[in-house]
Amino acid sequence: MALLSQLSSSLSPLHLLVAARFHGLPALLLGAALFLCSPLPAASSGAELPLVSSAQTVLHEPAHKVEAFDEDLAILARRMLDTMYAEGGIGLAAPQIGIDQRIFVYNIFGQPLRLAATEHVLVNPRVLRLSEWSWTSPEGCLSLPDARGLVTRPIRVELEACDVEGHRIMQTFTGVEARVVMHELDHLDGVLFTESGWEWQNLIGSTTCYTLLLAGSAWLAKAADSVEDRL
Repeated sequence: MALLSQLSSSLSPLHLLVAARFHGLPALLLGAALFLCSPLPAASSGAELPLVSSAQTVLHEPAHKVEAFDEDLAILARRMLDTMYAEGGIGLAAPQIGIDQRIFVYNIFGQPLRLAATEHVLVNPRVLRLSEWSWTSPEGCLSLPDARGLVTRPIRVELEACDVEGHRIMQTFTGVEARVVMHELDHLDGVLFTESGWEWQNLIGSTTCYTLLLAGSAWLAKAADSVEDRL
């Protein structure tokens, strides 16, 4: 994976043209695939925000509704994404950086890709429907760096929210994406994953079990999508 990442990040459209000229169509197609799946150059605002400790009140009380969809909110969303990447996370809610507002960001790939829009911002999210099906997978949290646990959550969730410009969104999430969204939504309600009310089992001290479950979680994510039509 590291080699592919290095190769793809060094490619440019000029490289693709050269490959097509001297190595033919297969080289062009391979180069194009690597280029499209490569991470975008970092677009950091240079203003990452510090995470607050788990003892802070802001992490244990419901956040307030966002009222102003302005430039300040857009800047906040960008800084949250930068902070998430800097901390090695795939999701971040405003209370985790000490801001009492109902907004969270996520990117299940952990970095922006050329192939698709992988960065997402949800403002004032509200659950419309949860599936009756659920699945169990390991979770961690940037606010609890020493905690790892198994959490059972719905396999599918339908949300209503706004984007950073205030446009209404209704979207259904499944699998890993549904899990990330529910985890961040818990933060907006003042709840950490260890106290979410969903079935939870501590994994600290069970390294082997945790490793095996991580390996199996990718399969479970695919299973989530395969049963979507039956939910």
